[in-house]
Amino acid sequence: MTAAGTAAATDEVVTYRSPTYRVSPMPDTVTSPMSVRVTWHAEAPAAQTAHLTFDDGPSPVWTPKVLDILHRNDATATFFMLDEFIKGHPDVVAQVHVAGHEIGVHGGDHTDMTTLEPDALAKVLSETREAITSITGVAPTRMRPPYGRLDAPVLWSAHQAGLEEVVLWSHRTGGSRQEAQSVLDRLSSGMVILSHDGRSSVNDAELDAISWLLPQLRAKGFSVTRLPLGG
Repeated sequence: MTAAGTAAATDEVVTYRSPTYRVSPMPDTVTSPMSVRVTWHAEAPAAQTAHLTFDDGPSPVWTPKVLDILHRNDATATFFMLDEFIKGHPDVVAQVHVAGHEIGVHGGDHTDMTTLEPDALAKVLSETREAITSITGVAPTRMRPPYGRLDAPVLWSAHQAGLEEVVLWSHRTGGSRQEAQSVLDRLSSGMVILSHDGRSSVNDAELDAISWLLPQLRAKGFSVTRLPLGG
């Protein structure tokens, strides 16, 4: 196996720790409020709305293709990005921002955040947030943990990094039109749809599924937008 293959295999190792496996540091010296929202499904506005999200970018190969699909379908989205790719492809980050999409934090290198010590994780989240801010001029307020895995120290670290909301998901596009059909089968306004635009998580079949899904949603009266302001 190549070094790259070994890294990819290692990256997919999961821990399946209980959310109560560890507890967050006690904020005993803090006198101001400490809180982080966790969102699976956004508040439903008056109009039928779906919120599309993309993880694991930015990618110079996949992200521009996603941007083209969104543009052709008059849709906006929220992109949760990894620090290693943000620093490697700042031009792609700028493209996403200029196109009117939201950018959030996905971590440093897709490490399971429940395996990182709180102070180290807060540093990673802060550095990722600062990298996005330096390119776009907009400080992210949202993050999504890799694999959707979080515990109390992850929430504590998010607050320490200046993040206000952890976004999970209620639906996902999957890797085919057949899998994307499940989104249409369980429509609800405010739903948060998970997709990908980086690493080995995305391929042509997933982009085809997204291209197929967006017109289907519009035909059913749904607009597809980035996550709402204020959560």
